[in-house]
Amino acid sequence: MARRSLKASTEGTTTLKATLKRKKWSQTFLAGAAGCSRQTVWSLLHGNPIDAEVFLEICTQIGLSEHEIAEAGQAEEKAGIVLEIDELVRQVRAQIKPWIQERYGFMNVLSMTRPIGLGDIYTDVNILENITGRKRLALKELEENCLVEDFDRFGFSDLRKVERVPGLNAVDRCRKMVVLGKPGAGKTTFLKRIATQCNLGSFHAGLVPIFVSLKQFSETKGYPALLDYIANQWAECNVKDSEAKAETLLYEGRVLVLLDGLDEVIKEDSPRVIEDIRQFSERFYKNLYVLTCRIATHEFKLEQFTEVEIADFDDQQIAVFVTKWFELKNPERTESFLRKLKESPRIQELATNPLLLTLLCLGFEESAYFSDSRAALYKESLNVLLKSWDTKKPGIEDEQVYRQLTPDRKEDLLSQLAYQTFEQGQYFFGEDIAKQHISQYIANLPSADTDTKQLDMDSEAVLKSIEGRHGLLIARSQGIYSFSHLTFHEYFAAREVKEKFLFQQVANHITEYRWREVILLTIGMLPNADDFICQLKQTTDTLLKHERELQTFLAWASNKTQNVEASYKQPAIRAYYLWIGYDFNDFPILGIDSTLDSDRGFPLNIFPDVSDSFQWSGIYDFWHEPDPTPIYNCNLDYNLDLDELLNRVMWNAFDFANIDSHGSLQNSLNDYLLPNLIREFNIAINLARKLNLPTTLHQKLLTLKNEIPNLDHTTQNIFEQWWVSHGQNWAERLREIIIQYRNIGYDWHFTPDQLKKMELYLSANRFLIYCLNSDCVITRSVREEIENTLLLPIAEIEIRKSEKKE
Repeated sequence: MARRSLKASTEGTTTLKATLKRKKWSQTFLAGAAGCSRQTVWSLLHGNPIDAEVFLEICTQIGLSEHEIAEAGQAEEKAGIVLEIDELVRQVRAQIKPWIQERYGFMNVLSMTRPIGLGDIYTDVNILENITGRKRLALKELEENCLVEDFDRFGFSDLRKVERVPGLNAVDRCRKMVVLGKPGAGKTTFLKRIATQCNLGSFHAGLVPIFVSLKQFSETKGYPALLDYIANQWAECNVKDSEAKAETLLYEGRVLVLLDGLDEVIKEDSPRVIEDIRQFSERFYKNLYVLTCRIATHEFKLEQFTEVEIADFDDQQIAVFVTKWFELKNPERTESFLRKLKESPRIQELATNPLLLTLLCLGFEESAYFSDSRAALYKESLNVLLKSWDTKKPGIEDEQVYRQLTPDRKEDLLSQLAYQTFEQGQYFFGEDIAKQHISQYIANLPSADTDTKQLDMDSEAVLKSIEGRHGLLIARSQGIYSFSHLTFHEYFAAREVKEKFLFQQVANHITEYRWREVILLTIGMLPNADDFICQLKQTTDTLLKHERELQTFLAWASNKTQNVEASYKQPAIRAYYLWIGYDFNDFPILGIDSTLDSDRGFPLNIFPDVSDSFQWSGIYDFWHEPDPTPIYNCNLDYNLDLDELLNRVMWNAFDFANIDSHGSLQNSLNDYLLPNLIREFNIAINLARKLNLPTTLHQKLLTLKNEIPNLDHTTQNIFEQWWVSHGQNWAERLREIIIQYRNIGYDWHFTPDQLKKMELYLSANRFLIYCLNSDCVITRSVREEIENTLLLPIAEIEIRKSEKKE
């Protein structure tokens, strides 16, 4: 049996305190993590003995070995099982250490001729503990700090104003974490860094690191469970009885589980993989978990996992990365690169993404200048990969079939392969599939040998050439290939869409988030994007074509908009009324606090100052002044505020009237909901008077207000009883008034299926506006036509088309 108590040595308490300070953990936080009282932690830090099991759990939580903390002689006296676990950790770490370091301690940056040590190029990343796309002020901050035409980082607030946490510190703060990020944000590199630091004993030295590529895991033959997959990894490292040892260490909480690239798992496999992760993490709950996923494809929820976002590089990180990059090859370019980057604000925004910064460095090595668009940037880098670097690798030029593949032909070949595999959701594909596409292409080349065996040999030679020379296709495992980065897969797929005019086929995918980067790149490549953008608009409009109730909803918003004067464009006002007409909490239509497609916020610049309406158009004056003078020369925007106030008062009134007087929420509602309801109703009445609306509306609202007992002149019980007895009727009469005078307040009864369709429709519209504001060429008349018909019902769109033809 283990000793009943253990205590820390003098050196151990010093180590504990230093570790707590480094992690920024309070004693209360550590107590909560270890499942003990704060007094117990205090006793331990002051050299007093505490329960042995609690002592060991604190060591596990803080990432230290009990041998480092316990007073000399005590650790050896505890139960043999504890010593066995420590020894098992030591043995397994020793056996897998070379494998971890070899596999994850190096990087092959694009097509560099040799891998480089992760530490030679790695730049520490920072973590945003609050997802930026869910902050109400995120879009406003971005609009103030970014160029109007640059929306590559739309939906992400200015990093200089957001608190950021060093990556490893963030891992320390929570035991289960999902790291979200944009494409190329460095998620996989960050996970490799964690693995290698743990492997070297610099981070959680008492744990065994496990790195799982979820795409490879999902496609493993036989679909093994996660535990079996990990055991097989260890077996490759000559760990005997790997399954039993893995299970033991997992049960004891001695493993650092790193799960990479959930977004790369194809849709059909995703539910199975997510469920496997859920069960695994619940069964082995004591371990430390880090999972990565692209933020644009984040459509899952793991209840016990804390979601964070990997931050873009700041200026200091960019400088560190660039310095390390050019130190390897061309040190004198560092100063020139950073100077030109500072002179190009838009390119500097692109440089905050680690992948794009890598591409910029690659291009700058050869050309010493920057391209201005994302598509052009990729093209410039690919020119380096396909042309400049091709001459640096001798030997393959002698192969006839390879010599016929000019850089343009290689791009054609890769584009066909990329589009067809991307369409199938195949981010990884077998060597036979790659060779099949190559065979079909080279069979049409001049002087091609169409003999089946020769074509097979030639296709294999071309595949190996592309892999060896350019690094655009790489072997992920035996017989399995992929593009070296998803960005290149998307770029070549977009190129195929452009070259083959596959606009209709791709437009059909507008509601699928994984296609959106392909769409954006395609638009950026086209000399004129009119046809494609019109096809996207047509497909978006027809998403709700057969939904009668939703078409009625759109028609109401359109009708309401036509009868409201405001300083914003009509589409913005339609969006506003769709928002207040039905509270799409998970999809604020104008992109505020977006949770769907959060890396593609709704560009507001086509709606001048539309976000002001969310700042209440100066309505705060009415909170403090009994008879204020409107701050605008006209009262247009107060119409929007009045409608939102009346709509919210009505629904809050219904909510409050339906609360049981003995319900558990009563007190909080009394303290917050009802006083706010009355205060906002007073503001609405004042607004109705100031807007010179029909006096009947003001009088009827005032009559309703006078029916409410004055809380200052009556008892709480009488006040509450009035709402229980009369609140429902009061709210119904308010509904009748605002329907009659303001054409709002309808109770739309949408089914869950209709809501889902509506959210997809709104998401597509928001993305469509993003496309209009991306780096593309669109005829002004086409742009105006699309803007003017946003969020209209099908019938009205058809009428407008007919009128235009006439």
